[in-house]
Amino acid sequence: MADDYRHGVYGTLKDAVIADVDEASTAAVAIGTLPVHLVSDYSGLVGVPLPVEDATAKSTYGYSDNWDSFSLCEVMQAFLGGSAGNIGGLYFVNVLDPATHKANTDTEATVTFADGIGTITDELAILSTIAVAGSTDVKASYDFATGVTTIRANGATGAKAVTYRRINPSAVTAAEVVSAVEVVDDFYPLLNVVPNVLFAPGWSENASVYNALVSKTQAIDGHFMGFVLADIPATSAVDTPEKAIAWKAAQGYTSKFSKVCWPRVKDTSGKLLHLSTLFAREMLRNDALNDGVPFLSASNTSIAEGGICLADGAAVKMYNEHGNALNEYGISTAIAWGGEVRLWGGHTAGFMHGSSSQEASAIFDTNIRMLCYIINSFQLRWIDEIDQPMTTALQETILFTEQSILDGLVAQGALVGNPTVSFLPSNNTTNDILQGEFTWDIAATPTPQFKSARAVVAYTTDGFDAYITGGEESEE
Repeated sequence: MADDYRHGVYGTLKDAVIADVDEASTAAVAIGTLPVHLVSDYSGLVGVPLPVEDATAKSTYGYSDNWDSFSLCEVMQAFLGGSAGNIGGLYFVNVLDPATHKANTDTEATVTFADGIGTITDELAILSTIAVAGSTDVKASYDFATGVTTIRANGATGAKAVTYRRINPSAVTAAEVVSAVEVVDDFYPLLNVVPNVLFAPGWSENASVYNALVSKTQAIDGHFMGFVLADIPATSAVDTPEKAIAWKAAQGYTSKFSKVCWPRVKDTSGKLLHLSTLFAREMLRNDALNDGVPFLSASNTSIAEGGICLADGAAVKMYNEHGNALNEYGISTAIAWGGEVRLWGGHTAGFMHGSSSQEASAIFDTNIRMLCYIINSFQLRWIDEIDQPMTTALQETILFTEQSILDGLVAQGALVGNPTVSFLPSNNTTNDILQGEFTWDIAATPTPQFKSARAVVAYTTDGFDAYITGGEESEE
């Protein structure tokens, strides 16, 4: 990028060293399908950034318990429902478009109307397509609690022919999800949000989707950097840790900008969730507790779910040793421990235990997320100074401010040692300065995770001295 034209504030992540806190707070973007056909007016709900602020999202964007068909409903429930509370910082990109992902022919039904009101029970009915014979003024609304669609047609009485189109979620393709990844670039310009955690439960098992997500996290809107949460399929073909490890290697799910998970879990009602969804939820929860600084791992978090399983619900035995077997190969999972289900694994997908060429920043997900946080924060902090005179006072102000922030991250526990920020002559040549291009080199060490503890216990005969000493004391 050295020869590229630049105008603005940028950041670069080196191979080994990274040459207001709320500015880079965590925002997670989930890409997938929503049942927007159950909303009377779904315009503006397809292929655009959608904020998910509270439980009203269910009525605003549509909700269904059929998570296999409507993947973002799983995320909605995980973040907003049950004991999870309301986890902020969640956004959607919906790919399902009722205008195109629908049946080729109409569905016909006979509905009995009284005082212009009739009902149907079909969760796949596209509300905007419902027509009543002999009526031109038709309105339909869906009750998410009962699953009943109420049709209001002026003057309709008795049995009437009703027609409508049904949504076809299976018509959505991985290629369309890949295209939707580009919408991530729209978040900062439109919503002033830096989308730094990306996931697509139910879709990230497709290599083209995974690769698109990983590629996007390294240049969001051409500036920002983020992290991907993805899943390995937990099917009958990948039903053991050994098969999951082999699948990960074969498919190339090895980016340090990602966390890869296997298998799945059940909630207390028996519904299945992807581990990418749960890791995303706990990451956001932890970041919110630490002023948006992503240094606390989501691993070893109790998730209060019903059990660990495959995609068909079949139970999977996952104890500490099973989880560690996956962790060795950069796969995060869930384990049963002390009567609880816990997320297990703090590595990135780029980790490989025992590798002689292991990249330090790829060992822990908090490593790469902290480095991305520093890059993103730097850009957001100094954008207002772009095109102002680069005086020596401003150069020193940036130097002092960035050093103070790094020192503050050390005090917070997010970094260790003595991080530094430098304005090096070698990276600020006369030609660079002439072109108005300036570089600050930042070197920082994210705090390592407390991955394991070992007590070394040895037998000693020293305790036998108590018999002798004790006897002598009694004689005195």
